[in-house]
Amino acid sequence: MHPPCRRESGLTRSLASGIGEQAMKKAIYVALGLTGLVAVGSIATLAQQPPQQAAVSGGQTAGSVTQPAPGVTRTELYNAWMTGTEERDVTLYTYEVAAGSAVPRHIHPGDEMGYVLDGDLSLEVDGAAPLALHKGEVFHMPALKPHSVRNVGSTPAKLFLTSVTVRGKPSTVWLH
Repeated sequence: MHPPCRRESGLTRSLASGIGEQAMKKAIYVALGLTGLVAVGSIATLAQQPPQQAAVSGGQTAGSVTQPAPGVTRTELYNAWMTGTEERDVTLYTYEVAAGSAVPRHIHPGDEMGYVLDGDLSLEVDGAAPLALHKGEVFHMPALKPHSVRNVGSTPAKLFLTSVTVRGKPSTVWLH
């Protein structure tokens, strides 16, 4: 059985899907392009600004802030239908994880791609060795892979994430 993801040349790619590094780079650029951002520096700027309130599909509102665990804050930046499909939503969000805290074990009904804005993290996926992630690194989490993320550094960690899910499904399902 293959691990669900592995970092290569600063990228993480899904081994289960057999996607190549060039295809993964293209997918990441497309995901980032959905926000109208073309530079990583723009992502950092966006993540530091307060979210904009906007009406989105499913009656939800972008800009919602939740705390799934002590020391963990999730801020939804944007949620919209993907152009050209009646079946998918894209959600952009950030996490801030205090030193020593962890995002609880969860799954995503669709693929998730993330960029580490700041900090040192351990991505812990069921059935795989922990994956160390550091500032400036990108990762891909295939759908329905149970995982958690732990801040292993001494400062707060920040993540920018994009998830693509089936319309009507939540972007995150917490496992207890």
